[in-house]
Amino acid sequence: PDVIYVQVQAIHAGSGTQRGGQLGVWRTTDGGATWQQRSSPTGLTGCSGDYNQNWYDQGITVDPNNSDVVYMSTVDIFRSTNGGTTFTNLTCGYAGEETVHVDHHALAYVPGSSTTLIAGSDGGAYVTQNADAANPASVTFNQLNNSLSTIEFYSGDITGNFANAAQPGI
Repeated sequence: PDVIYVQVQAIHAGSGTQRGGQLGVWRTTDGGATWQQRSSPTGLTGCSGDYNQNWYDQGITVDPNNSDVVYMSTVDIFRSTNGGTTFTNLTCGYAGEETVHVDHHALAYVPGSSTTLIAGSDGGAYVTQNADAANPASVTFNQLNNSLSTIEFYSGDITGNFANAAQPGI
């Protein structure tokens, strides 16, 4: 419980960052008393790196048995095995790989497992049963959409001033 990671979006383009892209990943090992920046956009490696859509696709999960192993969702799924210093793109959706749909929103390990990780994206649900593979290229994801009844939901309202109305929808 003392190790916490945060993934932060850049709200302005700057030195090495793009608006809406990755600003960096920070980690605390003392329950939040102190924080250290672990990576910046240059820490995203593999088939493609930073993408300006973190406002939409952003999440992070930590291996329950090894706090140096971190999975991060953006448009693709990235993995770090060195405490968030560098991340390798595992799914490469925008680079032409079509096994795992892009735009990831949810990552969760099966409780207590370092091997089974479930991912949720605009394309449905996926699972890997070798999330702890030593070689990033060996991590494989399989879609669960043929065995799960899922759909992506968005909420909204068509009435005027719904965001500040005393009784939205009326």
